[in-house]
Amino acid sequence: SVFKSYKHLPANESEADLALSHPRSEWMRRVVSKEGFALIAKAGDISHGAEQDNHGQNHGYDSLARVCKANVEYDRCQSAQESGYNVGLFKLINAGSTAKAELITGVPATWQDVTF
Repeated sequence: SVFKSYKHLPANESEADLALSHPRSEWMRRVVSKEGFALIAKAGDISHGAEQDNHGQNHGYDSLARVCKANVEYDRCQSAQESGYNVGLFKLINAGSTAKAELITGVPATWQDVTF
């Protein structure tokens, strides 16, 4: 079951588990297994990035982590697009100073006058 708005939030935890399957997009599911995506997501956990102050817990693969993180974010974008949204994925200014470097924006595709 796919929940497309807050009005359709899952009633309990087991429904939530069904709703948040990964990869989220059909596009990514065609090329990456659930287990493979879990590895990409783990590698993309930039909260331990080289440029962060993480009390000495750096993974040392910052560029690889950022590529993996970008793939996770792109999967989210594709999922939104597959659900009828026009989407944009943007990188924040001074992105190297934060683990939250990407910004996904979207509007319903029925909003004809809005593009990214």
